[in-house]
Amino acid sequence: MVVSNGNGGPQGSGTLVNWSLIWADEADEKKIYRMKCSVCLADLKCGVVFPEPGLRLCLKCLSEIHDTAINNLKKDSGGKENEGH
Repeated sequence: MVVSNGNGGPQGSGTLVNWSLIWADEADEKKIYRMKCSVCLADLKCGVVFPEPGLRLCLKCLSEIHDTAINNLKKDSGGKENEGH
């Protein structure tokens, strides 16, 4: 299993929390134990892991959460685009 962050290191430190990006290679897929997404319970072959509080997100769920957060920010700002994003 490959673990990386946006800086190419083994683990990352995001703006607010520690995180790790993971993806499985073919050898990892043959293992009996696989991590599961905390939201949809799909096998976590690619996704983001937040060690505290132990949250694991597949890319689909991460994308849905991101889209929901952006939509909520737009609603809070009266429909204006968030220039910081």
